[in-house]
Amino acid sequence: MFLVSVPIAVLVVLLAGLWLPRHAGETSEPVDHLGGVLSVVSIGPLVLAISLVPNYGFNGLVLGLFAVSLVGLVLFVVRERRTPSPIFDLKVLRARTFTIALIGGTITWGGLLGAMFIGQQYTQNVLGYSPLSAALITLPAAVFVAAAARPAGRLITSRGSRVPLALGLAVTAVGFLGMALLFGTAASVVVVGIVYGVLGLGIGLAGPPSSSSLMGSVPVARAGMGSASNDLQRDFGGALFQAVMGTLLAVEYTHYFTKAFAALPPSQAQQLSQQATATISQSFTGAEQVAKQFPQAQADQLVAAAQQAFVDGKTAAISFAVITCLIGLVLVLFLYPNKRDEEATYARVAGQQPPPRRNATPGPEPDLGAKAAEPDAPP
Repeated sequence: MFLVSVPIAVLVVLLAGLWLPRHAGETSEPVDHLGGVLSVVSIGPLVLAISLVPNYGFNGLVLGLFAVSLVGLVLFVVRERRTPSPIFDLKVLRARTFTIALIGGTITWGGLLGAMFIGQQYTQNVLGYSPLSAALITLPAAVFVAAAARPAGRLITSRGSRVPLALGLAVTAVGFLGMALLFGTAASVVVVGIVYGVLGLGIGLAGPPSSSSLMGSVPVARAGMGSASNDLQRDFGGALFQAVMGTLLAVEYTHYFTKAFAALPPSQAQQLSQQATATISQSFTGAEQVAKQFPQAQADQLVAAAQQAFVDGKTAAISFAVITCLIGLVLVLFLYPNKRDEEATYARVAGQQPPPRRNATPGPEPDLGAKAAEPDAPP
């Protein structure tokens, strides 16, 4: 599976060597390496702490990771406010076109990646799909992401970014609601495909306005930061939402069996060792392993219970995505500027462009003879 990427990577390297320019507007500004390190210290421990909650609760380790993340965030903000060449210029957050678009894009893309993370487990563990079938059933999402891009672009031109961004968040919330309510222990392939298609439609509508808003809200000198913020929606959003949604799934799954074991008659409870109980409560795979030790009827009963526990956990996790989408929708509707104000923001940003900086790498020598022939040319 991993070797499949090797010939593609070799081809890309060859094409890059042939066609990509060696230099592309680099400046002599220093790179904010310390800010980059602090950003990792801010985000990494946070995602890890959230992921460890199902196994360790809020013990000293988890709380310590949260504390490290908070300290890292404070130091990151202080650093970015003081350094002359920040890796993330906090001043751009003053533009609502940037901040609201970043939040909306993070919610949509993060929610999608979290939903796919859980959906792959759901279709394989609960519905019994093979890994290949579980991957193929997600194709409607990709198809509708692509199909919605052109209508989203037209809406941006005619109505501004607020309309397609709000519409995308609303449709994405409907898709998540479909996952929460319709993905039961026996959902049909048609229902699963339609729900994934709705999710793709929502992402396809929300993605273009979010990306264009981020890039339009930063000066040309910060175009790299705007592009990186666009990637941040997927990278940070995906990591955060997978951690939170995975934790909610695990906690609800364990809670289901905790109640179930507490309600067992003493005769049945004695048949389960403490180790077996812990294994069943930790994951669906653990329940399947323990089920193999029992007669067929009891094994089927245990697997069915694990499937229901997973569905309950899935519903809790997807409900989080629904809520965040609705929050993002409210922010866009009430805080994102209308088309006229949005365009005014972009014009103001464009009017504040600093003069071009000298490239760090020397370019070709100027034609001094041509300058001499044009005495009226500005210096």
